[in-house]
Amino acid sequence: MKTSLIIASMLLGLICGAQARNAEIKTDAQGLVTVTARGTDVRPLLHDLFTQAKKNYVLEPGVRMATYLSLAGIEFEEALQIICKNADLTYEIQN
Repeated sequence: MKTSLIIASMLLGLICGAQARNAEIKTDAQGLVTVTARGTDVRPLLHDLFTQAKKNYVLEPGVRMATYLSLAGIEFEEALQIICKNADLTYEIQN
């Protein structure tokens, strides 16, 4: 039983690690972002986008969607709109 649990834990770690490598977000000197996602869940994708832009965000529980996209040299707001539309999400800006 312990062997099965250890193997399952190792496989889960490999799967999560592989998923993390399937997304890339870069911000250039002008503040434009480049986003690439190959089957990445939208949650870490949004987290990385907001972290790069040094902006705060809150996601509602239950948000989950595999995302495939490639965006190059666009503004943060446009990237956010495209990602949200792709994942069938809406957002609200406060303050």
